[in-house]
Amino acid sequence: MRATGKTITIAVLFIILSLVLSGCSSGSAVEFEVEKVEKEGKNLYPLKREVLEDVKENVNIWIKHPERIKEAFTGTALSDFNLARALDKKEGVKRVRVHEDQKFTVMDLHNGERPEVEYKFFDKSYFVDAKTGKPKTRPYNKERTLTIFLVREGNKWKIDNIVGLPEAIR
Repeated sequence: MRATGKTITIAVLFIILSLVLSGCSSGSAVEFEVEKVEKEGKNLYPLKREVLEDVKENVNIWIKHPERIKEAFTGTALSDFNLARALDKKEGVKRVRVHEDQKFTVMDLHNGERPEVEYKFFDKSYFVDAKTGKPKTRPYNKERTLTIFLVREGNKWKIDNIVGLPEAIR
C-alpha cells in the first residue's frame, strides 16, 4: 500500500509539473522575451516595464497637468503641443482631456533607442470657452488609437512623437 501511495504522489507531481511547464510555454509574451534573450543575449523585460511606466506617467501629465508638459514631452511632441495651445488661444478655447479605458501596449522597443507604444482609449475630450469655462463642444465619444514614440532624456523616457488623428492629438 505504501508503494502505491508513493506511485500516486509521484504521478500527481508529474502531472502538475507538466501543466505548469505547458502553461508557461504557451504565452506569447514569454516566448517573445525568451526569443529576445536568445537572439540578443539580454532580457528586455525590465526595459519594457520601464517604458510602460514612463509612458503612462507622461500621458497622465498630458491629460491632467498640461502645465508640466515639459516633464513628459520633447521633440516633435512638444512642438506640436505648443502649436495646438497657440491655436486654442487664438480660437479662445481650452481643451479638456478625458481619456477612459486606457490600454498601453509596447509594440517595439527598437533596441532600446526609440520605443513604440500603442495607446488605445475612449476619448471624451471637449473644448470650453477660455474665459468663461463653459463648454463650446460636445465630448468626442470616440475610440482612439495613437502610436507614441519615446526617447530617453536623462533617466526617463519622454514622448517624442504622437501619431494619430489630429483631433485626438490637438
